Amino acid sequence: MRSSKRLRAIAAGAVAALACLATVTSMAFARSDALPTSPADEKMDLAGASGGGFGTQAFSPAGCTGRSGAPTRSWDTIAGYAETRCNYNVPRIMVDSTLYRSRWYGWERLHGQRKYAPSSSFVYAATSWWPCAGQHEYMVDSYHESLEGGRYYYGHTQNKATLNCG
Repeated sequence: MRSSKRLRAIAAGAVAALACLATVTSMAFARSDALPTSPADEKMDLAGASGGGFGTQAFSPAGCTGRSGAPTRSWDTIAGYAETRCNYNVPRIMVDSTLYRSRWYGWERLHGQRKYAPSSSFVYAATSWWPCAGQHEYMVDSYHESLEGGRYYYGHTQNKATLNCG
């Protein structure tokens, strides 16, 4: 008899604990609209905007925009760049830019550069000079980031050009 009372008490305690857990979980889901969204929710793809240029759509409350410049040939090298601009200084601004070359198997990563700037409204990254060889399509692919009010905001741009190094 005693063990059945003990089992009922344990079962009742377990049911109460599960009910409490369900209530806390449902409260967390019900309040999720009041919580800040994750950084993944603040990503914006700016790639379709006139070659990834400015004057398109801002990806943050500070009006930050990103740009990937078209790959260019200078003598016997290929270069690219990217920049992130904001309407005013933000605590942190970043651009991460990579130069790619088309190959028969897909895109070949040639070189990249990431630059951060504290308390600024502008940051620039050059994807460096890369030896030019043959005729290929080149791409500058860039990620842009700003920190505003304790939240990160992201943008993505890219720009392509076919270049002949003869």
